[in-house]
Amino acid sequence: DGLRAEVEALRREPESGDAPLRPHAGLRDLDRLAERIRSSGLAVTVDAEDGSADVPAGVDRAAYRIVQEALTNVLRHGGPEATARVRVAKDGGVLDVEVVDTGRGTAAPAGSGHGIAGMRERAEALGGTLEAGPRPAGGFAVRARLPVGDAAQSVEGSP
Repeated sequence: DGLRAEVEALRREPESGDAPLRPHAGLRDLDRLAERIRSSGLAVTVDAEDGSADVPAGVDRAAYRIVQEALTNVLRHGGPEATARVRVAKDGGVLDVEVVDTGRGTAAPAGSGHGIAGMRERAEALGGTLEAGPRPAGGFAVRARLPVGDAAQSVEGSP
C-alpha cells in the first residue's frame, strides 16, 4: 500500500508554484535503488556505463523511473527465485535502459495497474520508445531508448 501511494504521488503533477520536497531521483541514484530492492529479497545487478548519467534532466528522471517501475514489477510478478539485471548505456544520441529478469515472465492482467503504460508514456514523451514483454528463454525484459541530443532537451520539463 505504501509503494502504491508513493507511485500515485509521483504520477500527480505538482501544482504550479509548488516546489518539490526533495531533489528528483536520477540515474546517479541507481545503486541506492538497487540496495532498497535487494533489501526486499530480489537479487539485482546494475551495469551503468561511465557517463551514462550525463544526460538532460528530463531523460535522467524518466530513465530512473522506468528502472524503478521495472524492478517493482519484478518484485510483484517475478516470483521468489527471480533475479534482475539493469543496464544503462549511451549509444550515440540515445540512452539505452534495459531491465531483464529471470522471473515468471508474465505481465499483470490487463487493467491491473499503470506500470508498463506509465513507462511507455515517459519514454514517448521524450521522443523515445519502450518495449516490454516476456523473453523466449523465460523472464521478462523492459527496454527503453531515450534520445539524449537536441530532441531530448526540447522536452526538458517532461516526466
